[in-house]
Amino acid sequence: MNWKNHSKIIITICIFSISFWCPMALAHTAVATVKNHATEAFGYAYNYPTQKLADENAVKACRSDALKNGVGHLAKQCKVDLRGKGPGYGAVTCGENGCGYVTGFDDSQAAIDAAYVLCNTYYTSCNTKNIKYWEDFVGFGR
Repeated sequence: MNWKNHSKIIITICIFSISFWCPMALAHTAVATVKNHATEAFGYAYNYPTQKLADENAVKACRSDALKNGVGHLAKQCKVDLRGKGPGYGAVTCGENGCGYVTGFDDSQAAIDAAYVLCNTYYTSCNTKNIKYWEDFVGFGR
């Protein structure tokens, strides 16, 4: 066997093995709120390469929202309520005492509609305008 061809085969096998065994980078999402104050203290982060980064940024956004909405004394109570990992569109809308969150939808409008239905099923006065939505595609082709 020709060593040049043998080397190419070994390199090809190594590349395949690395791609097969290495974990794929995925889009990570997090939503953070203060319990029973989701309309005043809410934050979300999406399309992050790690869950830790998504969590940290969602909590940071929640604390900022609490300060902006006059409930800064609750900012330290911001906690991650939802984590998502995977491709697709997500959305969230909040009402009194909680939020409806969804992830993994094929299009933004379907995610928005599903988030509203979910919120309205469990909570009252769910936001119908400017529902927050995002698309997670880190690590996935589009």
